[in-house]
Amino acid sequence: YFEGMEGNDTMKRLMKELHESPLTSLAGLKVKSIEDYLHDVITFDDGTTKKIEGLPVSDVLKYRFEDGSTLAIRPSGTEPKVKFYIETKGKTSEGLDIKAKSIYAGIMNRLGLEVK
Repeated sequence: YFEGMEGNDTMKRLMKELHESPLTSLAGLKVKSIEDYLHDVITFDDGTTKKIEGLPVSDVLKYRFEDGSTLAIRPSGTEPKVKFYIETKGKTSEGLDIKAKSIYAGIMNRLGLEVK
């Protein structure tokens, strides 16, 4: 949650930064593809792209990692905050929890935000 009058500007700036300088890896995981629903395009790690068809335009980025885990990022529609949706793949619940926390800490660090 971003405090004060500049909170909405902070949210927009962070999303713009992610669109302009997308992640290539996070928490030791290589990004295999980035789904950019604002620009209707999927960009793969080899540089190829594919148009997203049939979905409404929305300021959402979805990162797919080499192990099948995902991170979706979007601004809140009602509050000045950015939301993260993390899905992990693994064999044990402990491992999944550790991986999710690592992805969360990684994106917070990348955005220069305090991990809570």
